[in-house]
Amino acid sequence: MHAALTELFLIAFGLVGLLPLLFFRRGGHFNARWWLTATPFFLCAALLVCAFAGVIAPWVDPASELGQSLALVATPLAAASIGLVGLILASWQERRAVKALRERCPDLPTSVSGVMAVLIALFGVLALIGALLR
Repeated sequence: MHAALTELFLIAFGLVGLLPLLFFRRGGHFNARWWLTATPFFLCAALLVCAFAGVIAPWVDPASELGQSLALVATPLAAASIGLVGLILASWQERRAVKALRERCPDLPTSVSGVMAVLIALFGVLALIGALLR
């Protein structure tokens, strides 16, 4: 198993795991539906670590042609997920800052950063599709 790809996926799973800490209310509860949604992420990360450590055998041999092809497809997907989580966090922080500014200056002009975030995300998805179809 490729160490760099494993690290990339663990970073992606870690960033996705941080999102509830930022977006949920403080003192809130994780109900059964949240656990049902989050369990696959925890299981994927645990299986990834176990396969990398050699505790379980990978389903596909990484040295085979199929393993190389899957790694080639998985790498831009993992990188794109990290980029999109970063874009979400930046948009969230910008929205909070603009809200605080609007409380002080109600006649503040509107920001185009939301439109830019959507365009950047769209560009990232199109670049990913272009890279995969190349």
